[in-house]
Amino acid sequence: CCADDDFLIPSGIIKAKEYLEKNSNYASAHGLYFQHTNQNNLNKFRRFNFTPLYENGKSAEEDSGLKRIISYLGGITKCFPIYAVHRTDLFQKIWSETNEYVSDWGLSELFPSALSLAHGKMKVLPIFYSSREPNTYAWLNEEKFHRIYSSNKVNKTIEGLSKSIQLIDKISISNARKCIKDAVQNRLNEDMLKSTKDNKKNFLLFVKSKLAFRNRLRNLLGLIKLDRVLSKDYIFIKKAVIYAG
Repeated sequence: CCADDDFLIPSGIIKAKEYLEKNSNYASAHGLYFQHTNQNNLNKFRRFNFTPLYENGKSAEEDSGLKRIISYLGGITKCFPIYAVHRTDLFQKIWSETNEYVSDWGLSELFPSALSLAHGKMKVLPIFYSSREPNTYAWLNEEKFHRIYSSNKVNKTIEGLSKSIQLIDKISISNARKCIKDAVQNRLNEDMLKSTKDNKKNFLLFVKSKLAFRNRLRNLLGLIKLDRVLSKDYIFIKKAVIYAG
């Protein structure tokens, strides 16, 4: 799944699928994400381009589900498996439990991502996997934050994740609940602080990222040899965005 202004790259999906077929202890696999210029912002001074997303993101390969969840919620992993390739049976299980324990979209990313990491490792492959349209608006304020992350909603999420970790890691429910509660609450506190700062400087950071694009792409090209497949996918996304609407 992905948002309607995002692109998933077919060759990236295939490579992620092949990785899962060869590595049974991984619950998910995906690759590198980029951000592309919004069609409405294109003009003779601003051309279509990509900038990397989730820089310094890494695979989640800790030896327990609880450790992987704590790394994700603590901002260590940076990448998260919400858009990654999963095996069908696990994918269905994750979203069935999400439907049971999540009643607001605010936790509809955190819960399934954490549950995926509870069930297995996450691999980030050095492949072109997705390109996303940037959000340049402030979508979260204090009032909305407290509404979508109310105590009842957060406690239900903690309950669902704790039950899963208890069974998967074979630890006591009290230990699972304490660790999950601390990790979730710390993450939400960080998100609130971050949203407050982002609301003040979101546009400035967006412009800055565009100005720095060429140097960042040169660095990326030094790390990843982008072959003809990437070039073809880049051109496809460029045309789709430019001719949208």
